[in-house]
Parts: sequence; C-alpha cells; structure tokens
Amino acid sequence: MSQDSGSGSQRTSGAKPRSNGSYRPPRSRSNYQKSNFNRSSSTTTNQRPFSSISSSSSALPIDKDAAQRRRERFANDQNKNKEEALTYNIGKLREALLKFEPDELAKSVFLYSIRLSSKIGHYQTYVPSINFLLKHQNILTSSELNEITNILALHLAHFNESNDGALEVYYKYAKDDLKLGKVLKAWRLLDYVTWFNLLGNEKDLMYYKMMKYGESKMINHSFKCIQSSYFQLPKSYIDEIYHIRFEDLQSRYLCKWTLQGSTVVIRSRSN
Repeated sequence: MSQDSGSGSQRTSGAKPRSNGSYRPPRSRSNYQKSNFNRSSSTTTNQRPFSSISSSSSALPIDKDAAQRRRERFANDQNKNKEEALTYNIGKLREALLKFEPDELAKSVFLYSIRLSSKIGHYQTYVPSINFLLKHQNILTSSELNEITNILALHLAHFNESNDGALEVYYKYAKDDLKLGKVLKAWRLLDYVTWFNLLGNEKDLMYYKMMKYGESKMINHSFKCIQSSYFQLPKSYIDEIYHIRFEDLQSRYLCKWTLQGSTVVIRSRSN
C-alpha cells in the first residue's frame, strides 16, 4: 500500500524519470514565466524606438559649406574630364591633318585647338599649334595672325619669362599692336601698377589666362617694393592696385600685412 501510494504521488506531481532511474522535480511554472519576462523586458529596454532615432538623426547639424564644396569639386572634375577628352580628340584630328597640305579645314581645326587650349591653360597644345600655323601663315588672315602671335608673345613673357623671345615675336608679327606692346613693356619693367591695372580690366579670356601666368611673380615683386617704401597705406588704395579685396590678397598670396580699420599696416615703425 505504501509503495502504491508513493508511486501515485510521484505520478501526480508530474516528475519525469532520469536515465539513472532517479526523479527530477518539475520546474516551477512561475519561475519559468518570470525568467522569460525578464529576458523580454531587457531586450525591449535596449531597443530605441524608431521615432527617437529619426528625431535624433534629423537634429544633426548639416554642413552646408562642405556640401557646396563637394558639389564644386564634382563640377570641376566633370569639366576637367570634358576638357581632357576634347583636347585628346582634337589632338588626334590635328595629327591626321598633318599628312595633308594645310587648307581652310586645317586652319579652322588648329585655330579652334589654340582658342580652346589657351582658355584652359593647356600650353602643350596651343604652343605647337601656333608654331605650325606660323609656318603656313599664308592661309591666315591678318586678324588671325595677330590673335595667335599675341598668345605666343604673352606666353613667352609670362610663362617662360623670356622677354627677348616675346619681343622677337612682337616686332616680327605685331609691332603695331599697342595693347600688346603696353603689356610687354609693363611686364619687362616690372611696372606692377600698370600691369595689375591691365590684368584687372582685361575682358578677353585668352589674354587674361596668358597674363595670369605671371601674377605670382608680379605680386611678390610688388610686395617687396611696397614694404620698402611704406609703413601703411589706405585699404582702398591696396584694393585699387591689385583689383582684388585685401582679404583675398592675404589668403591667396600669404600676405603678412595687417588691417587696422581702413588702414593696411605694411610694417611697424620699429622695423
């Protein structure tokens, strides 16, 4: 009777026999539910609501200047790729035309090549193209000859810093060109006031690009001249000389002059 009652009590308690014949008491349902609840609650607390994520991300500051710089870099890269493709393809066309006697087609291709490459500063293209047309100048009009010799003379002076070469081209092909003569004279004499005035008022992009080659040299020369002659000057006078704002002169050319109100301090009187 005692065995029957014991086995019956064990069956009613829901115990399961182990492999060794012993019995393991059943797990409390309340403890099981509690542990599950703890796991689910801890998981829930570690998760951030979507609304809070979206609100926090939208609150991040947006650097508009950086975005603008990225757009400008992308645009510049696109333009550079286009310019390189154009110069390459036109170069192939020029090479093909060299096999034939120069004619109107060859002239138009070489002139276009010169105009394009001089605007983007690709001297590897416009210098040999100009020299080719000068060998066959009989196919050029007087205005076309003047155009390409202006580019060559300005390039020789400002890029190569060869005043003799520039003057040789000037006297051989364009000695009556007063504008070219004035630019070359100001450059040769290091007359920075006249030269910067000519550069600042230049409307022809090809002309402007050729003169820009010499800007750094003329800037440095003008700094030395002004620093040896003045302690201070009105800011308006400095802006007028260089045709750019004084702040741009400081940032672009590492100018060490300082600004005090409307006066540019060149050097202290103790120096």
